[in-house]
Amino acid sequence: MAKVSGFSKATIRRYKDVIDFYYWKGIPCARKWPDRSPKKPSAGQKASMAAFSEANASLKLLSTHLREYWASLSVGKSYFWPDEFRGKFMKYWQKYRTYPNIILDFKDEGSSSPRKICFKIRDPGHIRMCVYKGVTGLVAKMIPEAGYRWPAYFGIRPKPIWCGWTTTSEELHAGPFSVSADTPMYRYVADMQVDPAAACANAWAKLVDEPWDSGYGNYVGALVEGRQVAGPAYRYTIWDRSLMINGQIEQWWSAFPGVQPARCVYHPVIREWGEGVGSMWLPEFWVFVEMDAHIIDIPFDVSDFDFPETNWKFLAKSFEPHHGYCCDLFPAGCYIGAQMGWYEYGTIDFYAGEAGWECIDIPDWIFESPGKYWLAMVDEDDMMLPGPYLPL
Repeated sequence: MAKVSGFSKATIRRYKDVIDFYYWKGIPCARKWPDRSPKKPSAGQKASMAAFSEANASLKLLSTHLREYWASLSVGKSYFWPDEFRGKFMKYWQKYRTYPNIILDFKDEGSSSPRKICFKIRDPGHIRMCVYKGVTGLVAKMIPEAGYRWPAYFGIRPKPIWCGWTTTSEELHAGPFSVSADTPMYRYVADMQVDPAAACANAWAKLVDEPWDSGYGNYVGALVEGRQVAGPAYRYTIWDRSLMINGQIEQWWSAFPGVQPARCVYHPVIREWGEGVGSMWLPEFWVFVEMDAHIIDIPFDVSDFDFPETNWKFLAKSFEPHHGYCCDLFPAGCYIGAQMGWYEYGTIDFYAGEAGWECIDIPDWIFESPGKYWLAMVDEDDMMLPGPYLPL
C-alpha cells in the first residue's frame, strides 16, 4: 500500500487490473490489484467464512422491532446497519474464536423508576449489561510529520460507569395439577390378506374413512395388532381411541383469580412409547408431539382462549399423518402403538405473563448528572457484544 497525492477517474481506468486506487480514512491510497486466482481456502479462511455465514444467519433472528431500531441508529451515517452488526460480530469472533451472544428483541419501560429495560437473547441465561457515559467513535487529529500534516484517527471508547446482571422476568405459574379424562371415543377396523404387509396397509387405509363412535376404552392412540389366522392368512386390527382431558382450570382460578392464562403445558404419561409409533394431537390448539418417551411435554398457547369458570376440557387423539406403522408378527402375534391413559393421564401446568425476557433496572443516580448515556451488553471480560447499543 502507498499513499498518493490523488487520482482521477481517467487514472483509475488506465490502471484497471493493475493498480487498485481507494481511500482509507480519507487518505488516497494505491495498491497492487488483488489477485483473484482461485485457491483452496486455508483452515483459517474456512473458519472465517463460517463465522461470516453465522453473522448473516443471526441477522435473520432479529425481531422486526429490533431491526427497525438498528436502522434508526444508522440514519445519516455512511454505512448500513447490517454491515455494522456483521462488523461487531466478526470483531468478537476474531478475538475469542467463538460466536457472541446476540440480542433478538428489547423493550424499554422508560416511565418506571428505576428504569427497566428487558431483552430477549439467543443464548438463554442472565446477561451482563453496562452503562457508559459519553460518545464512542473516531476522532481525527492532525499530526505533523516531515513538514506535512496528515490526519490520524483515534478511537473513543469510554469506560463503563455501572454494570449489572439481568434477572429473568417474573411469570405466574400454577401446577402441576393431576388431570382426569372422560368421554372415550373409538373406531375399529381390520383387514385380512395372505401378505401381512398388505393386510396392515389395507387396515390403515380403511381407518381414514371409519367414523368415530362413543363407547369403551381409556387411552389415546392407535394400537395395531397382528396375528395369523386360519390357513395362510394374516389379520391386522387397529383400535384408535380419543379422550376428553379435564384441564383443571379451577386450580388456576383459585391461585390467580381473574388472570388470563397465557400458556399451558400438558405432560401426559405414555405406555409402549418409542420412535415412529404414534403422536398425540390436541386439535383445538393444533399442536402434536411424538409419543417417544414415558412422559412428554405438549406446550400450547391459550392467551386468546375463552376459559369457563369450571369444567374445562380439551380433546386428545392420535395424529393421523403419523399413522401407518406396523409390527412383525413372526413367530407369533404382535402389538405396536404408543398409548396415553390406562387410568394415568398426566399433569398440566398453567402460566401467565411474558416468558423469555431478561430485565435489568438502571439505578436512578446514573442520570443525576447531564450527559449522554448508553447501555451495552458485554461478556465476562466487559467486551461489548454486537449490540445494539441503546441510548438512555
